[in-house]
Amino acid sequence: MKHVGYKSRAYLFVVSYEFNPDDICNRLAVRSDDAIWRGSKNPSGTPELHPFNLVVFRSRLKASEDMEKHALDLLDRISPIYQKIKSLPKHCHASINFTYSMPQNGGWNFGARTLKAIAKLGLECVFSLDILRRDKSQP
Repeated sequence: MKHVGYKSRAYLFVVSYEFNPDDICNRLAVRSDDAIWRGSKNPSGTPELHPFNLVVFRSRLKASEDMEKHALDLLDRISPIYQKIKSLPKHCHASINFTYSMPQNGGWNFGARTLKAIAKLGLECVFSLDILRRDKSQP
């Protein structure tokens, strides 16, 4: 179900201090959607330079789609490279990140099938919820 003002995103991040983004993508035999190189300028400014290398694989859906659809799309996308992700050296850290922005308090849920598929990967999951307030006087 689509909700007005709600934005869902799902990502797989792979972080490494030793392998650069090209090394990570070569080991996974896939192209990333985005990459950050250690030592590159950090747009947020904190820290000034990125301390690690990072590759990003995103859900292919629009932000207005339901979070569970994003999760399933990302799972579909990374399932073919699952064994390669698990065989990365220990200095590479992979995590699935779910980011949900909404105009009021609330959350989202995943069905049992989606939760089982996420758990089967055995990857750390990060959940971020951002409440978008239009009027600062709102509670």
